[in-house]
Amino acid sequence: MIYSAPANIRLSQGKLNILETCARKFKLSYLDNLSSPISPKQKERMEWGRQFHLLMQQRELGLPVEVVLAGNPEMQQCYEALIDAVPDILNSNNMEERSLFREAEHSRVLSLDRCEIVVIYDLLVEQEDRAQIFDWKTYPLAKDRSHLQNNWQTRLYPFVLAETSDYQPEQISMTYWFVQSVAGSNRKSDRQMTPQKLFFQYDRRQHEQTRQDLDRRVAELTEWLENYSSESSFPKVAEDSKVCQFCPFARRCDREELGDRGLSASEMSGDLEDISATSIWEEEINDDF
Repeated sequence: MIYSAPANIRLSQGKLNILETCARKFKLSYLDNLSSPISPKQKERMEWGRQFHLLMQQRELGLPVEVVLAGNPEMQQCYEALIDAVPDILNSNNMEERSLFREAEHSRVLSLDRCEIVVIYDLLVEQEDRAQIFDWKTYPLAKDRSHLQNNWQTRLYPFVLAETSDYQPEQISMTYWFVQSVAGSNRKSDRQMTPQKLFFQYDRRQHEQTRQDLDRRVAELTEWLENYSSESSFPKVAEDSKVCQFCPFARRCDREELGDRGLSASEMSGDLEDISATSIWEEEINDDF
């Protein structure tokens, strides 16, 4: 098969995360259009996230939200808790008056060489002296802040905003709100949804680093696309990588035997936690731009 590189490569943060994790997985997923079965639990979780984002968008548009909340007490609890937790952003008329621009599910496209970078902000609030990006995460707060800090979403969303507006990097921030974080006892009847947040302030140093990383990834991808038929194109990860242990394409890469290497219980537990967090993140992102 001979593959010619497209005039414009369309990339999202989800695709960049997979490309950085494993180039071969990127090829199989997005160029060969292969997929793995989704469990009923995953489907349910994805649908819950889709409904919650729809709920927040309808609220921002001033549309009724009762239909989305009907018959879903957990979502209603998460929704009301988030509204209470972020009154300055979601409830204040003063914020509305001081906002130069405000939109839910706001999308932007940045052309970069032969690449189109696409982002969708759950909520973007622009004011005279600053711009705030808000993202709703429909899973509990992750334990490791660095995992989110290094994720392409955290790096890419402020970068694109700085490149497509008059805001300086230091005027841009990004806040994740984790709406399904739980406080209270382990008994389900006693649990209370308490949204938690992670705040990231952007700056010039991060901006230039993201530009360098993005340029490097785009250059690599362009080279791999132009040599698509070569065996060395879209290389596999190293054989001692833990990524293959939980990858649905392990058999296609002749790595299925890596799933059983006698890992200790603690190692396996940690790996599963990392993979689970990554999988949830990927499930919540819609890459079909």
